Amino acid sequence: MIRTVFSAAIAAAALLGVPAAAQDAFPSKPIRIVVPFPPGGLGDLTGRIVSQRLGDAVQQRILVDNRPGGDEIIGSEHVARSAADGYTLLLATATHVVNPAVKLKLPFDPVGDFAPVTLATQFPYLIVVHPSVQALSARDLIAYARSNPGKLTFGSSATFPLLASAWFAFEAGIKVTQIPYKGAGPVLTDLMGGHIDAAFAASAGPIPIVLSGRLKAVAVTSRSRIAVLPNVPTAIESGLKDFEIHGWHGFLAPARTPPDVIARLNAELAKVFQAAEVKEEMAQRAIQTVSNAPADFAAFMQSERTKWAKAVALSGLKPQ
Repeated sequence: MIRTVFSAAIAAAALLGVPAAAQDAFPSKPIRIVVPFPPGGLGDLTGRIVSQRLGDAVQQRILVDNRPGGDEIIGSEHVARSAADGYTLLLATATHVVNPAVKLKLPFDPVGDFAPVTLATQFPYLIVVHPSVQALSARDLIAYARSNPGKLTFGSSATFPLLASAWFAFEAGIKVTQIPYKGAGPVLTDLMGGHIDAAFAASAGPIPIVLSGRLKAVAVTSRSRIAVLPNVPTAIESGLKDFEIHGWHGFLAPARTPPDVIARLNAELAKVFQAAEVKEEMAQRAIQTVSNAPADFAAFMQSERTKWAKAVALSGLKPQ
């Protein structure tokens, strides 16, 4: 009789939900980080740093799941439709907040379908040119473009660098020709080969190439110069007032992920990006590691959406 009553109590508890203290602590199984671009790039590097260090911290496997395509839309949609349990995360970039300004329709709500976890990194862009281009600064490049209307070619691999170059052209009052590419690697390859004149590229990619002399950096889009390329002027120094662009990476979970799970992820990711060796490794690529509260990350993304919506309107790009 006692056994029957005890079994019934267990069954009732299962139906009503196990008390929090008795539930498995998060995480109790592997976590998947969806990286919405191909392997080998800066975002992939960030994902794999997290994979190793976060995995060690929480004693679980952290899987990097590359889902490229559609200006990060394919990977983002996958996360938006995933279970809201903290076991699927999106490595988001600035493209996440730019897409609503340049896409007429998205298969998800970039705000309502996601829960912010934390900002992770920020980094400037470089304007890089082929060595044959007679320019040592953005001011020089603008002068060249004005003397050769429409002849200055910019390679663009995705929405963000395309918009950056369009905004640059608007602020400088010049006309440029955009050449689309499917990835940042092919852009830099063609730029080194002299097939295009210039490109906006996240700082980490072209820095080794610039240091080798195979490309020239004529401007950095941060407010101050960067330590690894101290002789490269900022775009602001070249007369483009307030022309400041930073790429970034951050982590999003599906909407309605429990607050305690978000808090645990936020705390563990902060430890990863504040580790001295991670900060040093990233600094060599002109990347600043950061972390913030979910509410602060949400406010940051809102300010970025406002900024880039204005940039789209000013540049004349038409949403498609």
